[in-house]
Amino acid sequence: MKRYAPDRGPVKQPTRPKLLQVMGPGLITGASDDDPGGIAGNLREHYPRWLSTSVVGFTLPPVLRILGWVATGVMAATVVAMGVTWVV
Repeated sequence: MKRYAPDRGPVKQPTRPKLLQVMGPGLITGASDDDPGGIAGNLREHYPRWLSTSVVGFTLPPVLRILGWVATGVMAATVVAMGVTWVV
């Protein structure tokens, strides 16, 4: 059913914009903008100091422990693969 505006002809309905047209180049560049310096700056600006220090304090030790396990596993795999017996 066509609707007509008085003395202007048929009314053109607005088209629905496509997702990529709405998002634009920020869809790709927004994801690559999360560098650690930017994240740290946003934490300092938007959150109180006690919250950011407690979050870092609770999450850093488990992450460092896992990193140590991974480094130990890589070292052990290297020793086994190379057949080195003199490494303590």
